Amino acid sequence: MFTFDELTRKGVSHSAPPVMVSNVAYGRTIYVKLETTSKSKDVQAVFKSLLKDNSVETSGQYKDIFEESTFTAVVFIFLMAVSMFLMIAFPIIKSP
Repeated sequence: MFTFDELTRKGVSHSAPPVMVSNVAYGRTIYVKLETTSKSKDVQAVFKSLLKDNSVETSGQYKDIFEESTFTAVVFIFLMAVSMFLMIAFPIIKSP
């Protein structure tokens, strides 16, 4: 707990009262934009290989698909406290 003097020093006043937040929610969403001439089935196989082995070097076909495709990943982070809302977008991955 703060004393009245401490709150006053921190800027709390009648015109700037303290706020109580009873609930905070947050989350993350990732959007990926992918441009390729490959079939979606092949692209899915490439991503499964990347997630499993962290590499596409074992398959020449997968490597070609990966290198000939462009993709951008954007992470949206949102924080919500009662009626306040903040959303930030971070571009995290962009292929050459």
